[in-house]
Parts: sequence; structure tokens; C-alpha cells
Amino acid sequence: MYGPYTEFVVGSEEVFPDGLPTHIKVIDNESRLIPVNLDGMMLPKTDGIESVFRLRNVEDLLTPATATIYYAVVLHALDGHRKVSTAVQWFSRFERMLRRLNLTARVASITLKMYMEEARQSSPNDLKTLRSLLRYWIRLRYPGIAPDLKAHILTSQSPKSATSIEIQARKVHERPFSTEKVRAIHRQVDDLYIDGKFNPQQNLLWRLMISEALRPSQMQLLRVKDVSLSAKTLAVPLVKLHGRPSRSRMMTVSVSEAVHVALRDQLAWMEKLSGRNLSPDQPLFCVNINQHVPFLQKRSLGITSLIVRTRGRITDHIADLGDLDLFTRRFKHTKLTHLAILGAPLEVLRQAAFHTTTGSLTRYVNLTDEMAEAYERQMDPHFVLVIDAFRGSVLDAGNEKSIPEDNLILDAELNDSLGGCGDELCGVLAPDGCYICPRFKAFVDGPHDQVLAKMEKARERKVLMLLPVETIQRDDNIISAVKQVMGICERRRENECKE
Repeated sequence: MYGPYTEFVVGSEEVFPDGLPTHIKVIDNESRLIPVNLDGMMLPKTDGIESVFRLRNVEDLLTPATATIYYAVVLHALDGHRKVSTAVQWFSRFERMLRRLNLTARVASITLKMYMEEARQSSPNDLKTLRSLLRYWIRLRYPGIAPDLKAHILTSQSPKSATSIEIQARKVHERPFSTEKVRAIHRQVDDLYIDGKFNPQQNLLWRLMISEALRPSQMQLLRVKDVSLSAKTLAVPLVKLHGRPSRSRMMTVSVSEAVHVALRDQLAWMEKLSGRNLSPDQPLFCVNINQHVPFLQKRSLGITSLIVRTRGRITDHIADLGDLDLFTRRFKHTKLTHLAILGAPLEVLRQAAFHTTTGSLTRYVNLTDEMAEAYERQMDPHFVLVIDAFRGSVLDAGNEKSIPEDNLILDAELNDSLGGCGDELCGVLAPDGCYICPRFKAFVDGPHDQVLAKMEKARERKVLMLLPVETIQRDDNIISAVKQVMGICERRRENECKE
């Protein structure tokens, strides 16, 4: 049924491997040699987490000769030629194919019929992974691949995966968020942190997901030394680094005030839990909680698990948004799609996506006129949101004394009070971000016009510096809130004059 898979054929140009290596040096950690153990090797992955790799798991499926050749192929890849994550995917796809075929005898050669049966049941991405392994095997000129399969792999094209636009056309939950929805998610994260329902680590997680659209693997790679609080910057590992350690290329980006405060609070919390100065190489996401007691662990937490455990608290309070609607890829599509619609060039998109090249980004700018119009309609609520950006209240003149002195919100540059907090000062948003907090009580005589002038000047400076569009527009909702406060204050003063 699956061809002569029990026949072992050696081609005229094929050679046997010179035995198996005793040690390997993986791309993900070139500083140490790892002893080869087919029963189980601890291999470091790019996310800082080690995983057990058991090559001998397929021993019952292959003949001894083919099994040895297969081990040689995978170990050759691991020894400085492919990342651990790639080898793990190869192993998983290959074992799945062999077990799913439910063969009656051990396999001596991988045949075309075996491959075609697996292709029938696999997604394009899974099949690409399997083809990548087979192509690597063939290029080593090791036997074990039947001639018909070898010819097919070398002459055929990999299956084409659906583009992001095609997927989004079929699945609503894959489509980019509207600007209104992003603002709503931001507000909910604000409220959860202010109310103490999110700890500093959870707040930072969602800030980086929403504002920077970082992947889980990128967040797992972040270290304390990547943060510069004084410069308000974060060094982020680039993605799509083929054959190189993931932290070998970093991009330093300026972060918004909200992300800066989230980074500051996370580092302060980690230092408090540690009881001493933090190591520069300490993972940024490393606070584990056991029976409600937080503690620092040496390795990074699983970011995907952290997302799954916390996203329900956000979606519970936002209409038309389900738990499974929040995932990192969607935030990335949102960020890049909105930038593309605003006319951002490919180089800006590349930097915003933390990619090394622009090759995979063209999908975000090849938008039809109809699609661009549809996105414009989706973004229309942003102009409604401008009216609703301010969610606090304005205190009339004479009522300022109702705010305790410890709750006053001061602007150090203006040396005057903007208003007060209806609760304890959180230090998360102050001072400018307080304008979008529901607990903010603005003073009718506060220097809001000076705050507006300061923020608009900062915005103009970003434009002159030719910074990315998302950086320029990052605080537009706060500017809108300040304008709304000024409008309310002006009407209050006009009414007082009439009376």
C-alpha cells in the first residue's frame, strides 16, 4: 500500500554517516558542549527553557540501519546547523507520520506513497516542516529516502499556505482589531491593574502585547539588561533569524509612557521579591506564584500559558470579544495593517514587526481599495472615542480641597496640580495618563492648556524625527482626553460668568 518501504536501497552517490557524534554544540547555546544521549538529552531552546529530546522514541518504527541514519541526520542539524526548535518540529512531524501510517513492519526507506498519505492529512505548514527534514536528509546524501520520494522533494514546490488576508476573510476572529477595540482593551488593562486584579507582570505582558505586538517567544527572551528606564527604551530580539541564536540581533525601541511605567513597576516588584539587586541576565518574566506567594525563578515563565490564564479577565468586560479572540498574532496583524493603511513604508513595517527583512510583510500593504475603505469604516469609531477618551470627572472651583493632599496629581514640569485621584495614587499613569483614568478628578482651574501644549510639542518633535507612525500617534487618546477636559472647564467657567 505504501510502496517498498521495507527495502533498503543505497544510491550510487549516497554515503553512510561516519558514526554518531559524542557531543554537539547547538546554535541556541554555543557556550557548551552537550553529550549525545539518544534516550534523552536536555537541549536549550531560544526561549531559555530546556526540553528533553528523546531520539530513540522512533526506534520501534525504523530498521536499525535506517534509525541510525535518521539519528545522524537530526544530530548533524543540531550540531550548529539548525535551531533546537526546528529539530524538535522535524522529530515531531516525522514520528507522527510513521505512527499515523500504522505500518505492519519497520521502515527501511521513506517512500513517496508514505509521504503522499501524510500530505493528505496534514496542513500546509506541517507538510513544509516534514519536507524541510527530508530535503536536509537528501542533501547530506545519506540513504533511507526512496528514489521516487527523493525526486519528488527535489522537483516539487512546497504547499502554499493561506495568506493572512485569506484567513481573515474566512475567520472573523483572525481579523485586525478596530482602533476602538484596541482602546477598549487598553482601558480594561488599565482598570485591572489599578484595581489590583493584575500584578505588575501581568500588566507588562499585556502592555507589550498590545503596544509592541511582541511574540511569546520574544517576551520569554527578554532580560533585565534589555530595559533602560532612564532612556525609556527596550531592546527586543528580532524574529526570523535562520540559523542564528535568537538574541544575536536586537532592536532597541522607544516605548510609550504606559509601557515604561509597566517596565519600571515589574523591575521594582522583582527587586523587592529578590531582596537584592537583580542580575542583568535575569529573565524579565520570571515571577512565579505558589499558593498566592510570589517568588523569582531562574528561568523565564511560559508566556503562552500566562496569556491563557489572564485574557479572560479582559474579555469579560468588553462586548463582542471572546476569550479566544485575544492572541499575539492578532495584535501583530492589527498593528501592521493599521500602519499600512496609514501609508507606512515597508521599512517602518519591518521595524514595527521586529523582522530582519521586509520579505514577509508585503501582505500588509497589498490592500484593495474596497478593503482599505472597509478598514476606514472600522476605524471611524476612533472619532467617537475622542469624545469618550476622558472618563473621569471635573471638580468645580472650591471643591479642590475635598481631595487629600496625598492624592493630588502634580506635574513636575508645571509645578501645579492637575487634579486628584479618587483612590490611592497608583503611580501607573501619572501625570499625563491620568486623563484617561476613570478615577481622575480634574481641577477646573488646573493648567490643562499647558499639559496640552507640552504633549503636542512632543508629538511635533516625533514627526520631525521621522519616527514610525505608531510612535507618533501613541498618545493621541490622552491628547483627546486633555482637550475634552479643557472643553468641560471652559463651559463651566462660561456658566459661572452667566450666573
